[in-house]
Amino acid sequence: MKTSERSQDVSILKPPPSLSSALYPLADFCARPNREPPQTGKMTMKKLLALIRAGYGQGPLHRYKPWLRLTKHEYSPESNVGHVQSHIKGNLHHVRAKAEASAALLLYWLGAYDLRDQYPIWPWTHHHIAWGLDLEEVRHTKMPGLLEIAEQAGISHGFYPGTALPYVATLDLVSTWRTKYGRFHFVAHECKPREFVYSPDPLSRVKSRLELTRRYLKVADVPQHLVHIEGYPPVLFVNLDILRPSIDSEHQTAVRASSDYITLLEHCKRWAYQQPLNAALTDLARRTSATFQELQALSHLALWHQDLDHDPRNPLEPWSRLHAGGLALKAQLLQEWSGLEL
Repeated sequence: MKTSERSQDVSILKPPPSLSSALYPLADFCARPNREPPQTGKMTMKKLLALIRAGYGQGPLHRYKPWLRLTKHEYSPESNVGHVQSHIKGNLHHVRAKAEASAALLLYWLGAYDLRDQYPIWPWTHHHIAWGLDLEEVRHTKMPGLLEIAEQAGISHGFYPGTALPYVATLDLVSTWRTKYGRFHFVAHECKPREFVYSPDPLSRVKSRLELTRRYLKVADVPQHLVHIEGYPPVLFVNLDILRPSIDSEHQTAVRASSDYITLLEHCKRWAYQQPLNAALTDLARRTSATFQELQALSHLALWHQDLDHDPRNPLEPWSRLHAGGLALKAQLLQEWSGLEL
């Protein structure tokens, strides 16, 4: 099936009946304001509509704008907040916890085609997660609002503090994958500590929210993947952060097809599992016109893509030899995180 990105459609929302009909259709947006609407402070109908008009929580693939963004005013004493840059298109992901940053990094290593963070589950009827891509099977699919799902489940939906406006819930990460048949595949990742998910408290808000998103994603036919990042060795994410490419995917493809890269792979596959990686690179630098620094950069790209098989759960120490096992780990995690195979 041919797929293509569709221009951003901002008419994805249909307000609940309680909202004034004068607020709809939301497709009739005026030009975007020069100043981005604030997200801090008390939520109002004016602010909510301004955020929607500005395109937040909308857009396909790398044109997506997170519903919740991080600004200089954001601060959390309980978690790490910051940005993770996509090495595919260069867009920034707004992560509100260290677990989300680690999950985003791992998903890119596993080969995710795209990530959307802070993805909104609108309280009212809206389009499917796949909206914006030319996919026949979801082109006319409308998703029920989370208000309706919460009512059916007998779970309180929640409102913005001090208002009667239904809260816009979000998914931590939505990953997009391209299968070997060229089709799109979506997975929702919820980064929650194990102790919260399996808390014995039946009134836990985290558990209630996860139940609502589980029901929503079942309707959407999108798998829900619970991420307990504390169960993975920290060195894994340290290594991936060191290795992640600083060039986009198009340039990576060109580099991986170059003669220097192929020469590096041939040399390191023969020597880097028997002697320290630095020694193998130093020896290759003597034999070729490439500098040690250039070869080191190429080796990082090869380790990221597992063209050189190294288990990233082992410290990446240049004075040590490579340890095979990365390909097997990648295949295992890809199955667990996406349901796909290498």
